[in-house]
Amino acid sequence: MTMFRKGQIVYFFQSKKNVMQARIIAVSGGFYTLKLADGGGIRLRESRLYATEADAKKAIQKPYVKPKLYWGLDE
Repeated sequence: MTMFRKGQIVYFFQSKKNVMQARIIAVSGGFYTLKLADGGGIRLRESRLYATEADAKKAIQKPYVKPKLYWGLDE
């Protein structure tokens, strides 16, 4: 069962930081073909799509921070 339908507006990430809007024009085999506002197109998996812009912004991951290593600590 697909979460999104043909003709629906969805949001996705461009370069892991910009949220882009697109319209679904086709669904096939778990992939969605999207039409962008600038006339371009892209094909993405359902897991990379979000129903609202707010959902997409919430999903932006913070940069990975390497944990500090503490050597020589007494246990």
